[in-house]
Amino acid sequence: MKTRITVGLGLVAAFAVLAGCSHPNISKVKAMAFTSPVQYYTVQSDMTLGQALDHRKVCASVHWGTITSDRGQTVVEYRCVLNPASSPDFTKLHYKKVTEVQQWTIGADGTPELSYVGWETLFTDGRKESDKNAADYLANIYSMIDHDNVSTYDQYDWGLSHVE
Repeated sequence: MKTRITVGLGLVAAFAVLAGCSHPNISKVKAMAFTSPVQYYTVQSDMTLGQALDHRKVCASVHWGTITSDRGQTVVEYRCVLNPASSPDFTKLHYKKVTEVQQWTIGADGTPELSYVGWETLFTDGRKESDKNAADYLANIYSMIDHDNVSTYDQYDWGLSHVE
């Protein structure tokens, strides 16, 4: 009987993961309106953050998770691992992996607020670099997503290098 219950609970947990169930705060962030974090740029879109960020062509993979800050706050984290096959620049610049990171801190009232934007770059020689709190870059990323015109790393990189 105990084995039957354990197997049953395991199947329920596996189904929940496959069905896309997630932490309530992740669901809250994904349901937010897709708007620019920078005041000078307005995204003209009726998408949610989840719709905008989950299906980007430039991402080889996307992961949402939660972490706890040093202050004990819940932080929702989005990670987009850029697709290295989309650009010869990955080889030229000796990139092994480039990850875009966005984080929202959940306030005391339960409201998510964008708190971090950055990139983590792992080079083929093992070096790591991070760019932190690049809100101006995020406005360009959101602009590119809004216009659905980024499918390769080259387009993504060009958009980031032309910050207004």
